[in-house]
Amino acid sequence: MADIALDVQSAPTTPAAGVAVVYVDTTTKKLASKDDAGTVTAYSAGVTLPVSVADGGTGLTSGTSGGIPAYTASGTIASSAALAATKLVVGGGAGVVPFTDTNWAIEQTGHSLSSTTQPRAVVYNSSTQSINDSTYTAITFDSEDLDVGGLHSTVSNTSRLTVPTGCDGFYLVMGSLDFASNSVGVRGGQIFKNGATELIYEQSVMAGTASIIILHIMWLGNLVATDYVELRAFQSSGGALNVGNATRSLSNSFSITKLW
Repeated sequence: MADIALDVQSAPTTPAAGVAVVYVDTTTKKLASKDDAGTVTAYSAGVTLPVSVADGGTGLTSGTSGGIPAYTASGTIASSAALAATKLVVGGGAGVVPFTDTNWAIEQTGHSLSSTTQPRAVVYNSSTQSINDSTYTAITFDSEDLDVGGLHSTVSNTSRLTVPTGCDGFYLVMGSLDFASNSVGVRGGQIFKNGATELIYEQSVMAGTASIIILHIMWLGNLVATDYVELRAFQSSGGALNVGNATRSLSNSFSITKLW
């Protein structure tokens, strides 16, 4: 039996003696073969490829069962994105050409997966905010460390981190509150969803000694597009009390990250 080589091109040259070339005809998008005598056999019952195939010489070089096909520099298979060594490859299977999801990258040394478009935001308030006694108050944020996906605005509804359209998923939400020194009452922090649902609460009771209280609060869970979360502060000192600080490390801060 002759050796068989798999190629991707519209009109392959006649192979060497003892070799039959199996290739994808870019006109019919069907499999065909050409033997060393120059005889072409078209397989009309073959699988029609769902993408256009460009004439690329010896483009397809591998792709055995369980493997991802590789492409030489001289050959390409056109799809929604070209395969790249450090990108996440999706798709593939019977009659389907795999393609690269360019939103994700694989760091090959540490084998971690990262995305330049993964929704995430870290925001903070560059000054203090006064909180009335015994009243849950949404913290506003006038500054951003980052905002990938447009989850926050420094102009309107500045207390909110909002899930973008098409970004339903599992999220990590974290907040930090820095209460001014005082010896009376309770200090509390709360992550609130859509102005109606308490997701998690953290509190500290003062022991009669004036001190600064910093609360860190975290929540994990599912959110869908247009859901928004807020960080709320509570204090019962008997009067108004400031939270936050102009120093970044002590400022009120809030973050959200889509994990998957």
